[in-house]
Amino acid sequence: MYDDAQIKHDARLSKWDVIDHWETNEHILVYLRVVLEDGWLPLVAISLVDIARATRVLDTSGNVPRGESILEKALADACRPQSKEVLSEIQTAKMRLTKWDSIDHWETDEGIIHALQIALEDELPELTASVLVDIARAKGLLDTGGESPSGENLLEKAIETSYRRHSHPSRIAPAEMQTP
Repeated sequence: MYDDAQIKHDARLSKWDVIDHWETNEHILVYLRVVLEDGWLPLVAISLVDIARATRVLDTSGNVPRGESILEKALADACRPQSKEVLSEIQTAKMRLTKWDSIDHWETDEGIIHALQIALEDELPELTASVLVDIARAKGLLDTGGESPSGENLLEKAIETSYRRHSHPSRIAPAEMQTP
């Protein structure tokens, strides 16, 4: 049996991550649905980053240099007002999405969920990243200039937080207690 001191010690060393508990695309979609219902923009941004990590379009483990992930490239491209170029493979996949070219017409969260579902089924990382960025735009997290209505890029802030949280295991446990 554990005493209180042991429970506190174990809690400091354990690391809980929502993406470790997603086994199917349906789990991801349910998570996004709940977050969209809540509507709190910082939480929406964090959830998009969680989805990006789960689908490997954002690697915050330190294996991919900052700015080089698929999501960060999609975000940079979306924030360039003059840039509308998309790989032909992605454009073909996007044509399958209902009302794809007009995210302003994603009138319901179900339309957003449907778009992500199709992207996840296609298993094309660039498409998933592009859909996540478009969801961020549709929910008002960023405009074509890369900023949210509040003047800060909430998606970029969530990405930065994820890098800090997931690329430094030493912040979770002392070095001598980490496994190699």
